[in-house]
Amino acid sequence: MPATATPATATIHSLPGDGSRAVLNQTRERLARAIAALADEVETYEKSMRPAQRLGQLSADLANLDREIAELQGPYQTELAHWIAGGEVGERPAPSLRIATLEARRRLLASDAEAVERIRGEAEQAHQRAATRVRERQAERDEALAWAAVDAAAAFAAQVWAAQLQQALGSQAILAAMAGLLSQRGADQAADQVRELIKMTRHNTTCPANPTPGRKLLDDLVVDARALLEVTP
Repeated sequence: MPATATPATATIHSLPGDGSRAVLNQTRERLARAIAALADEVETYEKSMRPAQRLGQLSADLANLDREIAELQGPYQTELAHWIAGGEVGERPAPSLRIATLEARRRLLASDAEAVERIRGEAEQAHQRAATRVRERQAERDEALAWAAVDAAAAFAAQVWAAQLQQALGSQAILAAMAGLLSQRGADQAADQVRELIKMTRHNTTCPANPTPGRKLLDDLVVDARALLEVTP
């Protein structure tokens, strides 16, 4: 059964002042600017949604008022109809004071809705422009993030993987040298056995793919341009 190497656990350090954070080189600075630019455009986009949100709320409030007024008007209209049909004897039924209050409120909201409606076209255009800018800034951020990930991968390869490979290849070099010494002594069969051992060890040793560290790095780079992949034992 093939031997399986246990992958190291990876973490991302992104605290201010942490020595393991990436230096703000040109690649990281580009990502930092892209993150800030996207945040600004998202804020503008959210502001551009307010007229539509307000108009929607006004429409909902007006609909609720209309329903409540209708519910109150029903009994009043019935009572008034009976009074008229009965010869208008006695005092004329008066509508509920609540109806007058609601109708006043409705007139005010309708006036507000009309005012917002006047700028609907302009607001929709501004919203569309803001949405376009957000998509553009997202694309720029994503591209900058990808190159920052390459920068993090390069640092990982130079600082972590190279040392691990040096250690692993050093062990292989010891066995290869042993095979050479055996050959010098005429023990070719034994030397071949050592070489076969090297071959079989390399073939039977595997390490499963581990996407978690890279996924966490990509998530962290969305908000932290200096996020750096670091391996812990």
